[in-house]
Amino acid sequence: MPTAKKRISITLDRETDEILEEISNFENVPASKKVLEFFKIGLSLEEDKYLSILSEKRLKDNKKFISHQEAWK
Repeated sequence: MPTAKKRISITLDRETDEILEEISNFENVPASKKVLEFFKIGLSLEEDKYLSILSEKRLKDNKKFISHQEAWK
């Protein structure tokens, strides 16, 4: 049956595969489910890093800042 979810293929080294199998067996979940969970965590961390870099850049642009109270008058 077709699925709307995108599939990707990855190659794991032996050590990573063994660790993944141990974790998924311990938690009694499919390895693919653990990989998706790990991927989402990593994606969130990368997004945080990107947004942090973006906000630091914006702070360096010497813009005039106004207070929260002033903005909502």
